[in-house]
Amino acid sequence: MRLIRRLALLLVMFSLVGVCSGQDSTEDDSEQDYDISLEPLEPYLSAEDDKPDIICEKGGYCNCIYGDAREGKKEPNVVNCTSASLRGSFLDTAHVVIRAEKFPNFKAEEVRMSHNRIHVLRKGLIVSGHEDSIISLDFTDNLISDVERYCFDNFPKLVKLKLTNNQLRYEEISDDWLTAKLGQSLHQLYLDNNRIKNLDDGIFDNLKNLNKLVLDGNKGLRLTPKTFGRGLKRLRILSMDNCGFDTLDPEVFANLGGLTQLSLSRNRFNSVPLALRNVPRLNLLALSEAFMTHIPQGSFNNMPALKSIFMRRMPNLTEVMSCAFCGLIDLESVDFSGSKGLGKIDDNAFGLYAKKEVVPDDFNMLDLRDCNFTGISENLLDWGPPTRLALAGNPLHCDCETMKWLLGNRDVNMVGPVAVCKSPAALREKPLRKANAKQCGLSAPASSSLFDSNMVLIFLVAVCGIALVVGAGMFAKHKGVTVSQFLPAGRTQSSQLGYSNLGPSRSGAQNDIDDGDENRLEDDFNRPEFV
Repeated sequence: MRLIRRLALLLVMFSLVGVCSGQDSTEDDSEQDYDISLEPLEPYLSAEDDKPDIICEKGGYCNCIYGDAREGKKEPNVVNCTSASLRGSFLDTAHVVIRAEKFPNFKAEEVRMSHNRIHVLRKGLIVSGHEDSIISLDFTDNLISDVERYCFDNFPKLVKLKLTNNQLRYEEISDDWLTAKLGQSLHQLYLDNNRIKNLDDGIFDNLKNLNKLVLDGNKGLRLTPKTFGRGLKRLRILSMDNCGFDTLDPEVFANLGGLTQLSLSRNRFNSVPLALRNVPRLNLLALSEAFMTHIPQGSFNNMPALKSIFMRRMPNLTEVMSCAFCGLIDLESVDFSGSKGLGKIDDNAFGLYAKKEVVPDDFNMLDLRDCNFTGISENLLDWGPPTRLALAGNPLHCDCETMKWLLGNRDVNMVGPVAVCKSPAALREKPLRKANAKQCGLSAPASSSLFDSNMVLIFLVAVCGIALVVGAGMFAKHKGVTVSQFLPAGRTQSSQLGYSNLGPSRSGAQNDIDDGDENRLEDDFNRPEFV
């Protein structure tokens, strides 16, 4: 019996020891679960005062500030956390705090946080303390997949919000954060290159003052006639490049009567979408890299305000048919550059044979670079003095019958790289304007004649100048006069006076290339930046 009692006592003692050790183990586990980022860390500052300060303080928040001058360029209201790093780690939070003790008068207006590792945007944790002054927020190229409710409601002056190239999906594009309060100030919203495949009807209706919306690169995006609701009356610019569209509902733009610029490039359209006929104020349209094979009559009906059409790099396009552009009386430019198969434009494509009221009055630029044209018809346009034509990169056949009108036309301004002949063989690689002027009984281009006249004049002036100098020298030698006598007091005669002392020489114009025009034509959809 006594033995049994002893055994029982031993069991009780072992149990108590186990309980105590278990408590110790629990305490150890809790210490291991403690987030090391919450420990106070010593501030880590950049070595130079004029660069962004990136520090970690109590709570583990990284603070990047950029409010001082750098290399003479002052940006006193910019917070620049682009590609920010701290001890080798990317910035993963938008909760940055400006150190008031260093810049007591600093007020952030433009915040750049692109190219980081931010996953979530939370209300009250975006550049805390400066919400009232911020005008622009840029979160391009992060990992954002979640935007907290009312996230931007405390930014009363926010005009531009960029969420380009993140991981936002349909369920995150919500009026939980696209609120009426945000809509009071927001003018530009970038949601391009995310993972958005659907949008709720009227999702942007709270953004009453929005004038620019960019949805490029959301492949598989599906739209309904109610996606763009009546709240977008002030929207002027819409871009939906590379969204995988092959068709659009005819009523999808019905509520966007104020739209003036629309880009639908890099989609799979086989024809000009009928939906565009509901946008009467449209003046710029980009449909580059679409799949259409031809542009038939009436393709741009009910778009009377169109001024610029970009249809670059059309892989299947071969023909522009009669009256394709009829009725576009305000049309100023058309760009087909890079459409390798396009080799035919009907003489009546712009309506030159139709009634006067359907012909563009101020047309000034036709860009056919790198297409498949062997020649251009004189009857295509009214080639008045403002008209510019780009033809480089085409297999031009420079015979008198086809191209004589262009060789003799001084009103057509050839722009861009020099257009050269491909045939006949005797004229291969010869500049178009010089190829067969003499053979066709034409004088050389006016610019060449002017150049020759100027050269003769310069030569005559030079001869007279040399004769004058030689004569003066002979006279001085005869009379015993030296050059130093004509120099101001205190100056000596230079032994190196010559052409090299007159400044660097300037090369002539490079084949009349208009750099401004070339730069203007570089982008299908010119997206004006805020600031």
